[in-house]
Amino acid sequence: MTKKFTPIVIAKHEQKEKDFTMSVDTKKKRFNELFDYMTTFIDTQDKAVFKGQIYNVFIQRFTDKHHATYPSLSISKILDLHDCHQHKLEALINAFQSIDIEWNFITNEPESIPCFDIKTEYAEQNVRLQKVNELISALDHIRADRHIYFADVVRGLNGMVAYDFSKQSIVPSISFVLGEKERATY
Repeated sequence: MTKKFTPIVIAKHEQKEKDFTMSVDTKKKRFNELFDYMTTFIDTQDKAVFKGQIYNVFIQRFTDKHHATYPSLSISKILDLHDCHQHKLEALINAFQSIDIEWNFITNEPESIPCFDIKTEYAEQNVRLQKVNELISALDHIRADRHIYFADVVRGLNGMVAYDFSKQSIVPSISFVLGEKERATY
């Protein structure tokens, strides 16, 4: 009987997570700027209707609100009369939409947050991770009695381990565990 494979989280894509967080913050700021500008001209309480068609909904609501007052003028002239700059509106919409994250217009948050975990994908990787963790554990026991030069250990183990400066310790090499690259033996 074979064991059921269970993926193990071995690391996080920290830079991708930071980039995503920065993009979310920027998109949230641009969302607020866009709706603050539109609110000066139309009612934007029901933000959900704007999803996917911000410009069209704005123009429709603006027309419904002001066209009866100026029936003979074009919509662009009516926008000018109310100091609504069409190019500014388009620029705000384009800036908001340029960040490629599915957005929830009601909560002003992303629809979903991706997983940034790096996980093992098959049983051999789990075995490799277990063996390297056992080796690191053995080194930690020796280190309690004697000083170990981590640079020499990392170099001597030929890419199986890496040094984590934030933890000040040896950790399993992600590349080795996942089998992405094997270093050549000399």
